[in-house]
Amino acid sequence: MALYVDIVRKINALERGASIAKKAELSFVIARIKSEIKKYGLTPQDTGLKRPKLGGTSSQLVTKRLTRRADSKRAGPNKTTVAPKYLGPQGVIWVGRGKKPCRISEFEASGLDIASIRIADVRD
Repeated sequence: MALYVDIVRKINALERGASIAKKAELSFVIARIKSEIKKYGLTPQDTGLKRPKLGGTSSQLVTKRLTRRADSKRAGPNKTTVAPKYLGPQGVIWVGRGKKPCRISEFEASGLDIASIRIADVRD
């Protein structure tokens, strides 16, 4: 019967080998894809690949907005940013201050408890 330590060593060796093989294959695959794109004059839209919108998802927008506020000139030395306290449906973030976002209000209106979406690490 093999020891656990021996099995872990074998797993690690296989993972290293798989990583090396993947890198070697990826460079070949990428080169082939690039040549086919060039050959047929394809664009990202032709392949169904689209560049992400500049706005991003709603959670990225909220994060961007919070960051912008923290970096603004209006934020004096006594103003601090607040860590998000709630992560709602579809990535909506709320710091627990001010008006609740619509999605979080809808979440509560559906009869679910807001405590279930509270971020665990945040202290009041």
